[in-house]
Amino acid sequence: MTRATQVKQAAIIVVVALVLLNVAFFVLSATYFGGKREPGEQMRAAVALSSARIWFAIFTTFIGGASIVAASAPRLVGHAIAAIMGVLSIIASLFAFGRGMTPVLPFTLLLLGLLLPLLTYFSITTTSRSAWAFLVSMCAVFGTVMLFGAPKLRYVLDIGLWSAMIIPGVLYVATVSLVMSKSAYRDAV
Repeated sequence: MTRATQVKQAAIIVVVALVLLNVAFFVLSATYFGGKREPGEQMRAAVALSSARIWFAIFTTFIGGASIVAASAPRLVGHAIAAIMGVLSIIASLFAFGRGMTPVLPFTLLLLGLLLPLLTYFSITTTSRSAWAFLVSMCAVFGTVMLFGAPKLRYVLDIGLWSAMIIPGVLYVATVSLVMSKSAYRDAV
């Protein structure tokens, strides 16, 4: 089976999953937001329902699209996402330092921001298996931390929950992409 056929099959599966997820979310979100009884709450609930549906569709489309692109070139996509997330972590650490947050978060973001591009460089240029393995684990752990930190990120940045979930979703796409490229590191040192 050729790579193009595999990508087409993956794209079909992703598109079907996106449609099913969005239909399920459409139905279930109406049940969740439909429980508001007071007149003032009904209007706010309708706006919140519409916003949640739109952001869920954006979230699933973005992550699904990234997954399809990753299926076509997993090694390149995984490394690119890791490097971009590293740069964004450095920028986030500067904002965290500027807001006077406790030093743990800014220093952690700075360390991640320095490590991710460095590991990406060694993994992609020298085919270092240890750099690749550490990069995979960093993306997976960073994605998990961001997944559970999404409600806090939503609150701090005053954005919707589904828009905050894009970051861990992209990190999971990077993790899976890097794991898919494991054959390049099989015989590496």
